[in-house]
Amino acid sequence: MKKFFPLLLTGILLLLSLSQAACSSPGQKEDGGQGAPAAQNGSREETAMGRYRETPVPFPVPAKHIFDIEKRDGALRVLSEQEPGDFTCCKSTDGGATWEQEPWDTSWMPEGYRAVSACFAPEGAVFVSAGKMSDDPIDEKHAAGSYVYFRLAETESGWQASQLSLALPEPKEEYLNGGYGLTSMACGEDGSLYGILNYRLGEENHFQIFSFNPDTGAANWEREIQFGEIQMYGDTLCLSEYDGRFQILDKASGETLSEITSPSGNVYFRLMDMDMEEKKIFYCQETGIYGADDAMALTELLVDGRLSSFSDISKTMAYFCSADEKTFLLFLKNDASQSLELMRYSYDATLATQPGQELKIYSLDSDDIVKKLVSNFQASHPDVLVTYETGMDGSNAKSESDAINILNTEIMAGNGPDLLFLNGLPWKSYAGKGILADISSLGPCQEGTVFENLFSAYGTKDGQYVAPIAFSIPALAGEESQIANIHSLEGLAELAKNTDGLPSLGAYNFLPYLFTTFWQEILTEDGTVSKEAVKEFFSLAKELEDSANAAEASYHYLTPFQTADDGQAASYAFFTPFLDVWDIVYGNISASVGYLRSALEFTAVSGHIPGQKLAARPFPEHVFTALVAGINSKSGQSALAREFLEFALSEKGQAMLIDGSLPAYTQFPVNKAVWESMVKEPSPEQVQHYADMFQKLGGSYRWPAQEEFGKLEQAVSGLTTPAMDDLVIIRTVLDGGASYLSGGKSLDGAVDEVVQKLELYLKE
Repeated sequence: MKKFFPLLLTGILLLLSLSQAACSSPGQKEDGGQGAPAAQNGSREETAMGRYRETPVPFPVPAKHIFDIEKRDGALRVLSEQEPGDFTCCKSTDGGATWEQEPWDTSWMPEGYRAVSACFAPEGAVFVSAGKMSDDPIDEKHAAGSYVYFRLAETESGWQASQLSLALPEPKEEYLNGGYGLTSMACGEDGSLYGILNYRLGEENHFQIFSFNPDTGAANWEREIQFGEIQMYGDTLCLSEYDGRFQILDKASGETLSEITSPSGNVYFRLMDMDMEEKKIFYCQETGIYGADDAMALTELLVDGRLSSFSDISKTMAYFCSADEKTFLLFLKNDASQSLELMRYSYDATLATQPGQELKIYSLDSDDIVKKLVSNFQASHPDVLVTYETGMDGSNAKSESDAINILNTEIMAGNGPDLLFLNGLPWKSYAGKGILADISSLGPCQEGTVFENLFSAYGTKDGQYVAPIAFSIPALAGEESQIANIHSLEGLAELAKNTDGLPSLGAYNFLPYLFTTFWQEILTEDGTVSKEAVKEFFSLAKELEDSANAAEASYHYLTPFQTADDGQAASYAFFTPFLDVWDIVYGNISASVGYLRSALEFTAVSGHIPGQKLAARPFPEHVFTALVAGINSKSGQSALAREFLEFALSEKGQAMLIDGSLPAYTQFPVNKAVWESMVKEPSPEQVQHYADMFQKLGGSYRWPAQEEFGKLEQAVSGLTTPAMDDLVIIRTVLDGGASYLSGGKSLDGAVDEVVQKLELYLKE
């Protein structure tokens, strides 16, 4: 899916094998209860019916944080924050299908303060912990100092706030910088208030649970914990210390009464709901929404995550609750806008339990762009189950070669994926052996809506078997006058050697990067390996490394030059080093080589600081790398696979490359209309972050003129040669080059070994 919150990234695991067996399809239970009939050899005697329907629900306010959700007297209420200092309550009386904002007066909130934690209390009251927002502009208005506490009560004349005086230990001065107060709060049916005191001392955070009488502020008990959160479900007080279990506490003493281990591997109360009276627990994770008994021994998959928005990599699960046994609400954080979106899941007996069609998609390594395409296509095709499999994740493959052999076996047996993302795979061999279908008649290819030269680069004399989906440009960036005449590796070595005053070159994973972009000087189309070219390549790589390391010895700076990531296996992602534009802008290095992947990277080196005239240019001028895909000619879903591929090349499918929805990296779009949207000047709000950075550096940020983008587009039109992406060849050169650069082998010894292995591989 996407990324989770930091703790969630390390915590969510797959269900235990027993639970996985139970959760293979919605409605199937671990105790052998009735569920959907299992498919036999890919078919069912009759279509099983009944599935949860996902419905987006408009929310009255653009909330960015949820504090608490209350279910009382047939109504739902949500406490939320939009911006620091806001505090709102919204209400639904129809199970979360529609909402309205309650007219709350927030004048009780001290000026410059924001809510840190809040919870509902009996009789509609609310407890709030608030802290003064930090004045530090880089601290994102986090609450600092000692927190203050309020009880909000609804009266005939409206909401009234009273400040509480809670008997917390007097804070030391050093506690106050990071904030001192209750960061997690819950209230019992008897009105007792519970909270976790959190404060920072040195490099460590400290946590204690307190129970208070809110009328007097007196502490009933306290308990130290490592860290965690508390939540009240009905009249049951629960504690999670993020260790894969949650504890039920004695409200009178704080002692642990019982412990329940989660089959998901971790417990986050914001993604869990419980009905202790009915002995039911519901929880949400990337793979779906689950129901369980009160011991979490019997688990049932209720909502399949593959068919739902919360598997979207650009969205983060923020807050979950059950409106009732067959209705669930989930707030998703949109990573581009940072706002929350509300999804409602209600059981619909008229929907088929599983979609009637399945589209299988494969890539050797996991890729965020592919994940986003899968989730977007799934959202617009609810009658299709789109499954995404990666060869190197969760399989028995120990290497790329193993993964490719497994894939080849499945394809030959007629069980292969319908659509393949071919990076790292021998696509030319696949095309020659008839494994890939000819896609020359794809709409975008015929209609001229994509960059034709990028497609032609993957064409063969027999047809078009591969489609580039997104691309990056190998580039050299630096002071324009210094890089203008650099056209070869020899020129790059001279630039590095003659640079004074700064580390000469930033290049991450430079050995595989340079080989994949300059590979035509070593290998010819007829499969010949030039021994002289391999030797010259290793020699120049040695010169570059020596020049970079000599410069770094004089500067206390994070190493900007890396031969390759030590110990990391070769993979497609491994060989896409970024262009280090920001270290050039900040004056940490003189120049950099790497992949230029977005308009914002291009604008960063477009001259914004007095005395600098930076530029980026293709290096070498004709090479590009791309995310590429093809269709399995033996697929039984070839029409659906073509539909997916046309979607991936359409304006709608390519928009995610420029709208900020990808969590880490992006690439340039191949769709011309999306490219035109990309180079249009954005609103000042969209680039405010860049403007602030350049202002701190003494410059001013401006969007490049169309003429400058025209030069970039002209460079794109000259791209004719895909970068090398055969991982066997890349790994062979990398291993040989690394052994020479590290001193493990002589130059001639490393060259002879590489040439021998390549010639043997190319003859296979």
